[in-house]
Amino acid sequence: MTDYSMMEPALEVLARYGPDLRSGLTNHAPMVVEALAAVGRADAVMPWLERYRAGMLPPPARSERIRRDAWQAVLGRTDRVADWTALLVEELEDAAWRDVVARWVTRLAPGICASALHGVIRAGHAVRSLDEAESPARRRELAEGLGYWAAAYQTIGLLDVRRDPSAVISEMTETFARVYLANAHDVLTAIVFVHGVTGATAVRSLLPGVPAAAVPDMLAYAWQAGCALYATFGTAPAVDGDVDAPPASHDTLVDMAIANGDEHAIKLTEACLREFALNPSPAYLAAARHAIGVLVAA
Repeated sequence: MTDYSMMEPALEVLARYGPDLRSGLTNHAPMVVEALAAVGRADAVMPWLERYRAGMLPPPARSERIRRDAWQAVLGRTDRVADWTALLVEELEDAAWRDVVARWVTRLAPGICASALHGVIRAGHAVRSLDEAESPARRRELAEGLGYWAAAYQTIGLLDVRRDPSAVISEMTETFARVYLANAHDVLTAIVFVHGVTGATAVRSLLPGVPAAAVPDMLAYAWQAGCALYATFGTAPAVDGDVDAPPASHDTLVDMAIANGDEHAIKLTEACLREFALNPSPAYLAAARHAIGVLVAA
């Protein structure tokens, strides 16, 4: 059962911070807050956020307005992330959020690998929150997610995928869970390979708002982004054959992830449990349990 009762209080706190951490990594707080809401653990939101916020930075300053007819020239400009957010806020003031999602996800899909998929992941969490209930704070979070995606925009080559979208995503997430199990040996590699799973899972949240004609390319870009992580950091092929599921229930894994406190452990656990419900492969549960054991909260 979901519990989004702490979403607005958490977003009020997060409005004072930007998309990056003092460590140089990405701020995962908005994504983790939504993931905790999705698993019905609103009670854990503020305690986790209080621990995590020490590493967050203030938001960057705006520099110049991005014109709606000239946005292509500013794609991939990380120094313009605040301007991108402002543009998306404007668009969300003028149109229904689902229309903005349909327009911008289609535009940004070729750059789905941007910033190790953090843009698409954050947008996916924001959309799922809005599906639960619409509010100014949740629309603002959608603008932040899409703006971050646009500012970090990068493209790689294509791999066409033209089958049932839900089945394709299940195949992707299971494959990348198996890639994770074969290649995640320490904190760095665990963080890297978490994103192959969570990125593809975020695409599942976004697809209902994407025009049908754009869905195959969206899937192809998601596949490529995960493959790019593997090509860069992978050293072993995905685990093949049977995988032993950990002796832990759904609720136990959630409790363990919260007790661990690491943002990636929480997000991967939620994503793996969501995917397992659709495609009951023990690889998801094994990947979540491994991440909980390897990752350590900052």
